[in-house]
Amino acid sequence: MQILKQVGALGLAVGAEHCRDKLDNPSLSGTEDGSIHSTYVAARGDSKVSAVFLEVLAPVIKMVELSGALRDDKYDRFSSTTPKLGASDNFFQRPLRLPRTA
Repeated sequence: MQILKQVGALGLAVGAEHCRDKLDNPSLSGTEDGSIHSTYVAARGDSKVSAVFLEVLAPVIKMVELSGALRDDKYDRFSSTTPKLGASDNFFQRPLRLPRTA
C-alpha cells in the first residue's frame, strides 16, 4: 500500500440504466377517410434501451493519471459499445505565466 500513499487511490464507477418508452397516439376520427385535413400525425410504438458502464481512474505517477471507460448500450434493433481512454497531467497546477517580451 506504499504505492497508493505516493500516487493516490484508484477511482472506480459502475452503473446501469434501463428505459422503456411507449407511444399510443391514435388517428383522429375523420382523418382516415379524408373528411378532416390535419397536420396531426398518428403513431404507435414502443422502445427499450438498456445500458451498463464502467469507468476507472488510475494514478500512474504523482503527476499523471490514466482513465478508461466502457459503455454498452442495447437498443431494440441494434447495440453499441463505446470505449474511452484518456490521460491527464498535473504539471501546471498554478497559472502558467509567460515572460514579458517588451
